[in-house]
Amino acid sequence: MFDWFRKNIENINDPVFGEMGFAKSYWEGCCIFPPIEKEIEIFADGNEEGVFDTQHAIYRKIVESYASLKDQISPLLIEEGESWEKESIDNAEETFNLTAISISGSELNSMECVFMFESNLTGTPTFDVQVKNWHTTGTVEISR
Repeated sequence: MFDWFRKNIENINDPVFGEMGFAKSYWEGCCIFPPIEKEIEIFADGNEEGVFDTQHAIYRKIVESYASLKDQISPLLIEEGESWEKESIDNAEETFNLTAISISGSELNSMECVFMFESNLTGTPTFDVQVKNWHTTGTVEISR
């Protein structure tokens, strides 16, 4: 209905994130995430020109430090997953699959991201884990 308010911005081929499309205030696309060797969705803050210098730097640091981030994220996923499922979860990697990362922030040291995980729990809920300044905030949002 309000499409005529939206600017017609062509997709871009980003060297890090691949093909990206603009959606009002952010860009979205898919890329292979090296730590898990799977394709995930990427949502990145960016202007209409698609300049992602800060988001590229944040993404590269996420790739480099994913093992330590995962060490922070996994206990939160297990805790929230057990609360959801009402039974013990032994292994976060078998239960939760990273499907997307939303990257925001204007500087590498003040990054904010949301790591989005699908699960194989009852009702197949998704779990969104907030990370700010390279540490989890303790906030996990669950949705179906």
